[in-house]
Amino acid sequence: MNKIAKFSEVPKLKIDAGRELREVNKIDRRVVYSLLKTLEAAGHKLVKVDREDWLVTSDIKEAMERIHDLDDAVIVVTAGPGFEGEHAIWAVNGEDGWDVIADWNFFSDDRDGFSALMDGFLELTMAEYDKARDRKLYGR
Repeated sequence: MNKIAKFSEVPKLKIDAGRELREVNKIDRRVVYSLLKTLEAAGHKLVKVDREDWLVTSDIKEAMERIHDLDDAVIVVTAGPGFEGEHAIWAVNGEDGWDVIADWNFFSDDRDGFSALMDGFLELTMAEYDKARDRKLYGR
């Protein structure tokens, strides 16, 4: 769990220039960016994004431009260091924000720790959601 990136501000995206984002879109971007940084820190390299017209890239900002220009996207990363294969993550934008990461695949024995990493990341996401909800509801 120590490899989970802290939630941070997202770099400015070209697709957002000149428009005001809804709160859900800001949260979508924040969660996906933090996930990509977490995966990078754990040694999972970005391979490609989309689901029809694949963008092959290892650049997080370039991937973010594509992911958030679609209603939903698939993010493909390499298996953990020392393992062969890839993992796919399904991101659905514009729902609630905190639930943007809809699903992912992993080895049935979780030999590279990907599922455990994703579970830990989602725990962090839910903790951030709880904090945001409490601030909104109770001003704390």
